[in-house]
Amino acid sequence: MIRLGLQSLVVVLALLATPALAQSTKDAYIDIKKSAFKKQFTHLAVMPVFAAPALSMPAEMEQLIIAEVLKKLKKSRFTIFPPTDVQGIQDQFSRLYPQGLDNDNLGIILEHTIRELYFRHPVNGLLSIQVLPVAAPFAKDRAQWAGTTQKIKHKGDGLFGAILGTNYGGTVGASAIRIVISDRQGKPVYNWSGGIEVLMQRNGKDLEILPKERLWQDKKRVLKAVKYALKPI
Repeated sequence: MIRLGLQSLVVVLALLATPALAQSTKDAYIDIKKSAFKKQFTHLAVMPVFAAPALSMPAEMEQLIIAEVLKKLKKSRFTIFPPTDVQGIQDQFSRLYPQGLDNDNLGIILEHTIRELYFRHPVNGLLSIQVLPVAAPFAKDRAQWAGTTQKIKHKGDGLFGAILGTNYGGTVGASAIRIVISDRQGKPVYNWSGGIEVLMQRNGKDLEILPKERLWQDKKRVLKAVKYALKPI
């Protein structure tokens, strides 16, 4: 089992609360069959992307994710109300708080936004896109999680690695796109994720967080993550 430095250990322990999903896409549907889902949820409103601040996701990646989600949903013959529709309504309510927004106000605005969205449009499903850190299992310097795999870069193993081998395994921090679809009462009926990339590299027997400039360099991995997150649909 690989040993973690103190900083990496704190990060990974936090990530363990969000494990990678199982491989069977049947698990994507919650208390509903796929055939029933297809009939009931035909008009989807797509919420703006939520990305965990710690991931430092560039704005261009947010736009890429939204564009790909909308493209694939339309291809699957859903009627789509894009994030711009949701944002427009939210901005109208935000003007009621010229003094600024706190957490309580944000919650009220979100509640009113969704209610107004349902009033204006024949929406029967609300789709949220979340970009989150997750825990990914790895062995032999290769992580596998949420429909993807990636080789973990390392700085070398030194003399003891050359003698004893480097068959390390454990859990590494990674990122994923999670798509959740809820009904009009807010109950989730669909939840599935696609893995993006690992957030750490190995330095001997330690794991260390990758510099921000090393992340979000591969658009293909992002597009693949969206595809897998929507694969059960």
